[in-house]
Amino acid sequence: METIFCPGCASGTHHGGAACPVCGAPCAVEMSSFVPRNPFKLIALCVLWAVAFWLGSLLLLGEQAERQLGGTLLLASIGLSIALTVRGILPGTQKSLRA
Repeated sequence: METIFCPGCASGTHHGGAACPVCGAPCAVEMSSFVPRNPFKLIALCVLWAVAFWLGSLLLLGEQAERQLGGTLLLASIGLSIALTVRGILPGTQKSLRA
């Protein structure tokens, strides 16, 4: 069994109880761990969202803006999709807890 250190008296104990057997202080509960996200899925979703943002901005701004700002809008949409994917804000990229 794993050694658990008490936050109250710093004694190392070999138990899985809710309180320290030496001082009675409550033992720290393990923090919920995250399920690792699939990097291939995240990359694919990031690319799809970047293309969606880029096409949406081109459709909203029109043909004239497409000629002048096409590359700039593409770079901006790639940056936006990367930032939102890393933070888990976009649909399909959320960070989930283990059950």
